[in-house]
Amino acid sequence: MIRIGLTGGVGSGKSTVAKILAELGALVLDADKLGHQVYAKGTSGWAQVVKEFGQGVLTADGEIDRKKLGAIVFADRARLKRLEDIVQPEIGRKAVEIFDEKEKEGVQVGVLEAAVLFEAGFDRLVHRVWVTYAPEEVVIKRLTSRDGLPLPPEEARRRIAAQMPIDEKAQRAQVIIRTDCTLEETRAQVVAAWNSLRDGRR
Repeated sequence: MIRIGLTGGVGSGKSTVAKILAELGALVLDADKLGHQVYAKGTSGWAQVVKEFGQGVLTADGEIDRKKLGAIVFADRARLKRLEDIVQPEIGRKAVEIFDEKEKEGVQVGVLEAAVLFEAGFDRLVHRVWVTYAPEEVVIKRLTSRDGLPLPPEEARRRIAAQMPIDEKAQRAQVIIRTDCTLEETRAQVVAAWNSLRDGRR
């Protein structure tokens, strides 16, 4: 199995590229969704979180209350780092476990989609890194005009500034998918990179 790490900043089109890859036949794992599994009652991740943060983060039925946990960690960077140190390795192990299982079933391309691919060290779990890229002004326009919950410009800039700079991610990637273009043009880039993989050039 060829394993791809897919990353990019907020509003960079990462989910769109992940969807195209899934349509082309890749197994796509979303690190955020794996994180939900890590918190599940009775798992190793659940036990570590409860040990670190106490019974107060649990609901009445023993599940982790993510809102309560969030209120604790987002008020204290040291505690947020501790949570990341618990959860991120568990997500990585879960991803590798699924990739290994699906490889035995004959799946040829696996994708781990993660906004914090480099920060969490997930890039060490994959063969190649793909980055979705759009200039900051394009991202701000997307975030401030999107359907559902548009952000004020200052909040959009704050979220962008809180992440690893997209140029740094691009420098560390093997494939860059520009998304400041039409969907058809983005798809063409993904298909071209996919065909290179399928031809054995990685």
